[in-house]
Amino acid sequence: MMQKDTRRIEKHIAMIFRVGQKYFARQLRPWDVGAGMHPFLIELGRTPGISQDELSMVMHVDKGTTARAVKKLIEQGFVSREVNPEDRRAYRLYLTSRGREVIPVIFSSISGWQDILLNGIEPSQREVIIEGLNRMLDNALDFFGKDPRREKGWLEEDREDCPGSIK
Repeated sequence: MMQKDTRRIEKHIAMIFRVGQKYFARQLRPWDVGAGMHPFLIELGRTPGISQDELSMVMHVDKGTTARAVKKLIEQGFVSREVNPEDRRAYRLYLTSRGREVIPVIFSSISGWQDILLNGIEPSQREVIIEGLNRMLDNALDFFGKDPRREKGWLEEDREDCPGSIK
């Protein structure tokens, strides 16, 4: 019989992610923002005019996932796309007014989720947790080679305009 290992980091991260998806689906339902769509909206708000390929790269998701998300966000009126004048085969993506309106709601939801996750954890412990998570992310990205987000200055910690980040 296999012994239950309660210290498996990936298990906890995956479970927090799945429960978080339920939380965001509930919080964003009135805005008709489906589970998993809010990170795309946040990134599009941060980098207006980003291409679909760049969006995939920044978010570390495959192009098919990005294409489906962008298509849905366009259909729902959150995102528009314009032909890139420098490369007429490519499109630039922008938030519509509806997309811009939902961003504060998303950041409020993120803040609420972080409050739930960090409930009962002392500020000094929070710093250790955040540093550890950042180190784990760096290790994971380094395993696969260069992170294009770093090269383009697209990492959250490089942005001062990132509401919802844990301080």
